[in-house]
Order: sequence, then structure tokens, then C-alpha cells
Amino acid sequence: MKTSKITLFTLTACIASGLAEITTYAEYHLGEDGQTAGIIDSGGQNLNFTSSTGDLANVAIQTDNIVATGSTAYLATDVNGSANVGWFSANFSNLPTDDFAVGIFVQAVDNTLDTQGLVVSLGSNAASVRINLAPNGWGVSVLEPVIGDPLAEPPVLDTPATWVGPVDGTGFVADTWAHLVVIRSGGVTSFYIDGVDQGDPDSVNVPEHTASGHMSVNPGGRQYFDGKLDEMRVVTFTPGEAAADIIAALAGIDSDDDGLFDGFEQKIIDAVPGDAFETLADVLPGDDFDGDTLSNIEEQSRGTDPTDSEDPKTDPSTQLQLLAFWDFNDTADPAVALDNIAGYSGSVQGGAVFTADAGGRTGAAGDFAMDFGATDGGQSMSVDNTEFLEAINGSTEFDHLVVSFWQKNTATGNSVSFNFNSAEGIRVFQSHLPWGNGNIFFDHWNGTSQSYTRVAGAPPAGLDFTEWHHYLFVKDGATKEIYIDGELSLSGDGLGLATTITSLNLGAESSGLRSLQGMIDDFAIFDRALTAGQITALAAGASPDSLIAPPADPEITNITRDGNMVTLTWSSNSTDIFTVFYSFDLINFEADLEDGIAADAGSTTTRTFDLSGTDLEGVEKVFFRVER
Repeated sequence: MKTSKITLFTLTACIASGLAEITTYAEYHLGEDGQTAGIIDSGGQNLNFTSSTGDLANVAIQTDNIVATGSTAYLATDVNGSANVGWFSANFSNLPTDDFAVGIFVQAVDNTLDTQGLVVSLGSNAASVRINLAPNGWGVSVLEPVIGDPLAEPPVLDTPATWVGPVDGTGFVADTWAHLVVIRSGGVTSFYIDGVDQGDPDSVNVPEHTASGHMSVNPGGRQYFDGKLDEMRVVTFTPGEAAADIIAALAGIDSDDDGLFDGFEQKIIDAVPGDAFETLADVLPGDDFDGDTLSNIEEQSRGTDPTDSEDPKTDPSTQLQLLAFWDFNDTADPAVALDNIAGYSGSVQGGAVFTADAGGRTGAAGDFAMDFGATDGGQSMSVDNTEFLEAINGSTEFDHLVVSFWQKNTATGNSVSFNFNSAEGIRVFQSHLPWGNGNIFFDHWNGTSQSYTRVAGAPPAGLDFTEWHHYLFVKDGATKEIYIDGELSLSGDGLGLATTITSLNLGAESSGLRSLQGMIDDFAIFDRALTAGQITALAAGASPDSLIAPPADPEITNITRDGNMVTLTWSSNSTDIFTVFYSFDLINFEADLEDGIAADAGSTTTRTFDLSGTDLEGVEKVFFRVER
């Protein structure tokens, strides 16, 4: 008999609050980490500027004349008078397009034509938020979406640039630090210099953040910023937050000099009226106010809520789960491919067929594969089973999904090997293997940006696509990797996966276009990244289901109460059957609330119980246990 970890549930009232909230999204100390080749995000999401352009020898870490609160160093890009250096590839594509703000401390010698340049941009496209040193001083713009070439000279746009505040810049003073802030709130973008609103016009254009933010250089490698940069921060906030509080958070104001910003500490002070936290000095960096195992300083660094034990939300699944696995060896119905895990039905269509016996990747008797033909004729296999989609979206909610399969091409064309498509019609998780130019592409969408994020490149030298090879596509948080025959081939980054997947298609797009010329075998979907040993085993021919360990004991992960209604959530596997027991003394668990509970799809099960008329009605303290 399998039992859960025992969880104490005290039936007491909880305090709820509609607190305003400013959350750190990304933070760059600029110089304090001792690096100039890359710009490091200390905000917890690894939104680093990982690439650079220009002459890095002209960048210096300096410690004189610092004005930013808590700063110990800054970056200078004008060491030799004209550095022409910048950084890019910070991924802001998951940043909301409203209720966010960005701030940075800057200084420049002058704003003549040869020193004007971009300070920072939250994307590579023309519609991203941009802070510039413009002809008339400091400037901010949010352009309309681009039609044509945004990197042309001048850029080809459908409408002219829309400036925030005075057109073409304002408020510049040579050799003087300025704190530049852009606040997007309620659909309007505003510009502040040293806390002062620069006035109309405020832009209503919707910004488009992308996976290639830029600092000190425009996309395309021009209009470098020659000056000094310090303490850049990006925050999000609840609607209606005061601009002064947002600016203070961006400036990093820390009145008691303990590493926690005043606004962050005030949130803890306000959370429970009348408790021991009444002043800034009462809130300590090493404490864990909400009891979620993250200290207050870790919560600030990660940008999570220090008063909410459910933020960050934790994935209740702790073991590798095989969500689906098609070995294509059940050929009883030529129009249906059943997976080996839960019987999810794949619809074989457009002329796709099972191979002949021994046509699978092993060549052994009884091994079949799915053959998508020798031409682009709409051949595919589609899966849109409700339970299957719940399991997949349950995994993408925590930003991880892994696909493993074998493929053998008969020709190279503009084809799709697999496609997880969204309700919005955007590819959430897709590969071209390869595209017609011979390169491999891995695209994913986080559900909030304007477009998907891509990893692309040439295959390993000598790879013959017309032979069977094992491919593994990994999305695990910021990690994005492609393994070929057990070896890492291509990698990139990008946070977030959409949770609106409505179908899986093998061998083509959701429309049936761009069908694969070739065969796929042993297509498996895992809920999280594999170990190096597991990757090697799959490439050596191990069956995906051999990687899955016996299910772990069920663990209660959440308990809530609303009157006499109690809701329990516990870890589970989709084939489990459970009984929920209760006890008043942690000794006798013979009484049960309910038995024969079938597990939900995915990795957790949630049930609500009515305590009315039971031994538990009105009881202040009780223990629960779940048994498989």
C-alpha cells in the first residue's frame, strides 16, 4: 500500500488582501559582476544579454562618481571616445505588454550626431520600447508595427515613429547622470527623467517585446551609445500602481540599506495588520515571511511575491513522466495510431500509412513506423484528444516539454516533423527537420509575445538524413536544446510555453501543409528534461517507457477550505485509484472520506469534500492521508 506524506490542516481563517504589487522582472547591475562580454540578469530569470558586438576593449568597469542606490560599479562604453560596442539577445518576449516599466541610469558627454545612439531596447523589432540619445536629448519611442525592412536606412515603416514625451528627445545635460524611466500602464506609455514626467504625447502604441533585447546598440549594429550605464531594472506591477512607487523600485531605493527595496518591505509590513512587522527595520533579508522556503531576499531577486506561499507556483510532479508514446506497432486500424500509455488516438490522414513489417527503425520483425510518403501531399497524423491536451498543457504550464523520436527522410523539402499548435494559430512547439535549405529549426511560443522564438542551425557534419537517427527536442525553462543521436547539436534559450495547445500533428503543420518526406518511429513525449544517461539510452535504442520509474508515493501538495468545503490536491499518475483517510491524532487513520477516486489526467489530482454532517464538521485540527 502506498501512502502520502502526512499534512496538517488547521481549520482557521485566512487573511486576504488586495495589495498593490511591484515585482522585479529583470535586474542588471552593470559592472558589479566584473564582466563586460555579457550582461548578467540578477533577477532570477536568466534574461542575460549573452552576445556582444563591437570592440569590447573599449568597455571599462568604473567605480567613481556613482549615483545609483547600492551600486558599486558601472559600465563605461566611451573609454576611447568612440567605443562602438553593444550587447543583445536578452529575451523579453514573455514580458507583458502592459503594466510594466524599465529604468536605467545613464550619462553621456554630448548628444552630437556622432554620439547619438540607443541606450536600451526591449526587442529587436521597430515596435519595441526604446530609450535613445536623440538629436534633442534623451528620448523614448514606441513605433507602430513594421512593414518592410526595420533595419534599412531609414527603416521602412507603415507609420512614422511615435515619440513618448517631446519629439526627438529632451532634458539632456552633458556629463550628468540621469535616471531614465519608461512606464507602460493602462495602455499608455510615459517617459520620466529623474522622476519628472516628460509630458505629452504619451504613446498608446502596443509594444512588441522580442527574444533579442538590445543595450548600447540598435538592432543591425549601428547607432551605438557612447557613455556610461548603471543599474537597469525591469518591473511589472498591478494596475493602478503609483508612478512614484514604480520609479522608486526601479531606482532601487533601500532606506535601511539591508538589500531589500522599500516597496518590497512595505508589502510585507502591510500584509498582516497588527503583526510584528511594523517598520522597514523589522523586515530582514534572510527571513521567509510566507514560509515557501525562499528567503525575502531570494523572493526579491526572483521577482516573486514575499506574502504569497504559492508564488512561485511549484510543479507538484517530482518524477519524470511519459505523457504519450507511439511505437506504431499496432496496425490493426490503418486510420488510427494508438499510443502505448493511455491509448490516445492519432488520426492517420492525407495518405500517411504504416510501413510494412520490419519497416521500423530497428528493422526487426514486428517493428513498424509511420510513413508520410515521398512528396509533400498533406500526409500527417493528428492528435486532439482532450485528456492528452490537458496533460500536455499541464506540462507547458511549468515551461517544460521534451519530444523524442526516430526519423528517416526520403527527401529534403520545406517540411514539418512535429507541430504542437495553439488555439491562437501559433506554433507552440515545432521543428523543421530539416528545412529545404538543410538547416534544422526548433520554434516555441510563450503565449504572450507577438511571435515564436527560434533556434536554428546546420546539422552535424556528415549527418545523412536518409538514415535512421534519434532526435530529442528539449524545452526546460530557459534551456532549449536539440540532441541528435545522443549528442547536443543546437541550443538556445527563451522562457515560457503557451498552455493553449489544441493539437499535435506529426509529419505536417496543423493545416496538413509542408508534410514530411520520410518516416517517424517511437515518438514519445516527456514532461521534463532527461538526464544525460537517459538521453544516451534513448539514442542507443532504449524504449521510452523503460525510462519511467515506479510511481512515487502520493503527496498532498495543497489544502484549502471554504466553509464546510475542503479541497485537497495530491501528486498522482493518470492510472491511479486513491482513498483519502483522516485522523484526529496522527495514529488512527482508519476512517476514510472517500475511496475509489480515479486520478485526474496529468501529474496531480484535486478533489473537494463536503464536511457537512461528518465527524469533521467544526473540528479545528485534522490530518489527511492519501493511499494508492
